Amino acid sequence: MGEPDSDDELVARVAGADHDACRRLVDRHLARVVAFAARVLGDADEAEEVRRLVTRAIDTLPERQRTALALCHYQGLGNAEAAAVMEISVEAVESLLARARRTLRERLRPLVAEAERR
Repeated sequence: MGEPDSDDELVARVAGADHDACRRLVDRHLARVVAFAARVLGDADEAEEVRRLVTRAIDTLPERQRTALALCHYQGLGNAEAAAVMEISVEAVESLLARARRTLRERLRPLVAEAERR
């Protein structure tokens, strides 16, 4: 088995609309979120369920929103850098991110409400 792709290589592939590269990049960085959730929740199985729900919610985003999210939130690029990679304006990246966040917030609201009840 070859070496895993670096984040930079995955970002280049994401910019070329490679959905698998986007998924791998999100999964790689989502692992930190799962580890944090396991510590907070005290239950690794529950944290894994959180990961599945978040992954599913991200997967349902339109591709350009998913790409902007991966570049800015998981790869740590600034909006201008993401715009250059995606070959769109900074304003377009900002709009894509705002729509992605709004959609994720709506889709994950039940999960957040359940966590707050604990």
